[in-house]
Amino acid sequence: MADLRRVREVFDRVRVLPACERDDALEASCEDDPALLEEVRSLLVHDSDWRALEAAPLGSASEALSAIDHAALETAPLPVLPGYDIIRVVGEGGMGLVYEANQRSPKRRVALKVLRPGTASKTMLRRFRHESEILGRLTHPGIARIYEAGSYNAGGIRSPFFAMEFVDGVDLISHATARGLSIGGRIGMLIRLCDAVEYAHQRGVVHRDLKPSNVLVDERGTPRVLDFGVASAVDADLRVTTMGTASGELIGTLAYMSPEQIAGDADRIDTRSDVYAIGAIAYELFSGKPAHDVAGRSLPDAILAVRDHEVTPIWSHDASLRGDLGTIVMKTLEKDPERRYSGASALGDDLRRLLSDEPITARAPTTGYQLKKFAARNRGLVAGGASVVLVLLIGVVSTSLGLARALRAEDDAKTAAANAEREAAIARAVNDFLNEDLLSAVDPTRTDNREITMREVLDVAAEKVGDRFAEQPMVEVSIRSTLAQTYLRLGLTKNAEPHRRRAVDLMTAHLGEDDPETILAVSNLTTNLMEQSRFDEAIGLIAENLEQMRGKPELETEVLRSKGNLAAAYLELGRYAEAAPILAETLEAKRAELGERDPSTLTSMHNLAGLYFALGKIEDSESMYRAAFEGRAEALGEVDPKTISSMTAWTWALTDLGRFEEAEALLNRALAITRKRLGPGHPAYLHALSSLGNTLNKSGNLDRAEQVFAELVAIQEEHLGADHMKTLRALGNLAQTRFELGRYEESLALLAELAEREAGALPPDHYAHGTTLQLTGRCHDALGRPERAEPLLLKGACRLVTSLGPEHPRAAQAVEQVIAFYESQGRHSDGTLLREAAENTKDVQRVLERFASEVDE
Repeated sequence: MADLRRVREVFDRVRVLPACERDDALEASCEDDPALLEEVRSLLVHDSDWRALEAAPLGSASEALSAIDHAALETAPLPVLPGYDIIRVVGEGGMGLVYEANQRSPKRRVALKVLRPGTASKTMLRRFRHESEILGRLTHPGIARIYEAGSYNAGGIRSPFFAMEFVDGVDLISHATARGLSIGGRIGMLIRLCDAVEYAHQRGVVHRDLKPSNVLVDERGTPRVLDFGVASAVDADLRVTTMGTASGELIGTLAYMSPEQIAGDADRIDTRSDVYAIGAIAYELFSGKPAHDVAGRSLPDAILAVRDHEVTPIWSHDASLRGDLGTIVMKTLEKDPERRYSGASALGDDLRRLLSDEPITARAPTTGYQLKKFAARNRGLVAGGASVVLVLLIGVVSTSLGLARALRAEDDAKTAAANAEREAAIARAVNDFLNEDLLSAVDPTRTDNREITMREVLDVAAEKVGDRFAEQPMVEVSIRSTLAQTYLRLGLTKNAEPHRRRAVDLMTAHLGEDDPETILAVSNLTTNLMEQSRFDEAIGLIAENLEQMRGKPELETEVLRSKGNLAAAYLELGRYAEAAPILAETLEAKRAELGERDPSTLTSMHNLAGLYFALGKIEDSESMYRAAFEGRAEALGEVDPKTISSMTAWTWALTDLGRFEEAEALLNRALAITRKRLGPGHPAYLHALSSLGNTLNKSGNLDRAEQVFAELVAIQEEHLGADHMKTLRALGNLAQTRFELGRYEESLALLAELAEREAGALPPDHYAHGTTLQLTGRCHDALGRPERAEPLLLKGACRLVTSLGPEHPRAAQAVEQVIAFYESQGRHSDGTLLREAAENTKDVQRVLERFASEVDE
């Protein structure tokens, strides 16, 4: 292999010469090095402003040169662009460099793409300008937006740039691998990619360089398409002005390029070329292998392999991909564009049919295939008497398999009969229990209590269920599960826990800990722990249970539910960085596998809205809470506790947006429903009451807010306990309201009690400690005790900045309160120093800690 630096040196020297002079100059430069001659000549064959190097990751000089370039970039001086503060290099392409930067006005993080100064040919300049024109026309949530295009002075040379949305994420395949996305989750990602590409196609834009590194998954789990730098406009108005692709010029990345692109056949490059690239991405996404293995090949050999050799069927890497999914992927990779999908929309539609168990267009609609899809879509019907009809129909279509299917049906019938008898035995036992033990509690001939409550009936059953079914453990499991669920519907979470635990113990003993039914029972127990705000316990149990679910495809839906619970627990503990990727991933996967209106999908939507709210993204939170509420109202009914939960959570966002009347109307509706149907101790009622207090407080109705929070604390201490997280939150809200009413001593007394409870109930790094410290400091300041206020204000701000980050609204507000304190004390220099640090968020923590240490001394 030739020396890599020498390859680049010779390539740079020769490529700028006229074609008639290249050969002589090349031979003169490489006369003593045949390997160098061959390497440079292979690059010059497909010279396209260094695109050949980028397009051919061949395990040769091209690949290693890329690594050298990146190492050099780490130490290269950053350009100076007016209006931007450039942070670092984040990428390199054929046209230039990409930097992460902060735009000063408006303030936002951007990706700056700039052309390499002094290397811009007319072709490259046209292509660069073309990219900015195209991106300016594309406004889609799956495509990175362009903000501004212009030029800057690079050492006396005007060099173009454009600023675009900075997508902080990882490439699609790395994301799917790191998150362990299911097949359904990966299909969902591809569907969203198809939607974004189709949007561009409808506006006359073919990307022509789709590859994993140009599809980043952001923090919300949304795939975003980048880099339209080699896109080709196909509508008439741009075709006149855009540059053409020279015959034989390679634009794109070889491993994902369509055969017509490699052949330089401009007349055949259209939307189907992007379909081919999506297919190459999909092939790698599902099989873990590239569709075209070009590693180690010379550039000409690699080109021939991609252009002329058929792709190895995807199911040869994984037999489970044999079927509709494999058929779809292979259709996208047809050499002849006429045999591919007509566009990204058609591909996306077939992927949606796949998820819905509908016949796909890529497969011939045979009778047997149609029946198979019918069975998949109607499992409940087929499992009953209609299975006989189905077997007969399939037998007509394929008589050669008739006997085998008949034998299998007979075995299934025997199994079904055995299961039916077992279920009948359980039903008889449960019926006896209901008549002899449970209903006898309300029999007027056996009790003097004519006003017995449902709670008392449950308590009677709970006492008797253990001895009653000592010899019938699975019957006991069934009844325990029903008792637990009924307690939960009454809002009695603690009473439900013993039944959940007993069910787990019985199933572990009789079925084993890795049995799917046992795993589901453990999931129910973790949900119960979370309802009691025992999040640390729940997290440990969920992690263990997820390990038990590995390798059990029948539990795929439960995996998503458990991950959603894990994220919700992290969210409640203020561990937002851990919650965010799980929430985004599980929502995306549930949408793909379960549908937009599935209750589990709606739960993930509700939880993600909570994350947005916690991070101060109030508008995003409001829209997602609204969607979760509307979805739950449609799927579960308006009076369901989960629907009420989304309704009341939605009002927190509405309140922060100043929409007080709208929020209060919703809360009065929620309180009326929960008071009538569920009672004042039910979590749904308490949540609505808490939300009403918040709305009243922020709308300035402090007296009513104080009354609501006082009532809420009393009810929650009775029903949830003094150290329950929701009780602590209500106590803090009551202290805050009394502070705002000027009742500082009363607020301090509550805060002292709150700090003691939080110390025992919350992890030491929870942001709530900082909120309590801050408010305590403000009380002392209001009472004229600045020497006691300062350390509390500083420590509180430090905790909030550490836990939430300096840009979070709560943390920023805490820093502002410290600044206001210093200015009120005439310490303007300290206030100015802290304000400057706050503007440069990286310094604020250091300055706060320095001030705090000086106070302690």
